Amino acid sequence: MSFKSILQDMKGEFGSISRKGFGSRSRSLRVVEDRSDVVVDAFKQSCWANMPPELLRDVLMRIEESEGVWPVRKNVVSCAGVCRNWREVMKEIVKIPEVSGKLTFPISLKQPGSRGSLIQCFIKRNRSAQTYHLYLSLNEVSA
Repeated sequence: MSFKSILQDMKGEFGSISRKGFGSRSRSLRVVEDRSDVVVDAFKQSCWANMPPELLRDVLMRIEESEGVWPVRKNVVSCAGVCRNWREVMKEIVKIPEVSGKLTFPISLKQPGSRGSLIQCFIKRNRSAQTYHLYLSLNEVSA
């Protein structure tokens, strides 16, 4: 896609937004509605959200297979946060801990783990920040 065509698309979107909202409503309400339309339109027309499903599944499967341990596994979680389409595909690809033996999403902590091996994790409390940190090995806790 050329730079010129991108600019023309953007110009068309902004032109259609300015034509919306003519009516008997107050100006402040119309401005709020126009802004929400811009966000929704931009999300729907994102090139990342509109990737072909076969290509998206192939790319995400490769990412999931290549990154088996933390902290690089966070890239799998990041992919699930791009948009709804990506989230749905990642939920299909990532197996439960009982099958894969990997902790990926927070819900993985509530699911049964692998029967063949133990997943040892430790929770460390930070009282000053009132947070908890999950560590997968003893070396990380002592650091």
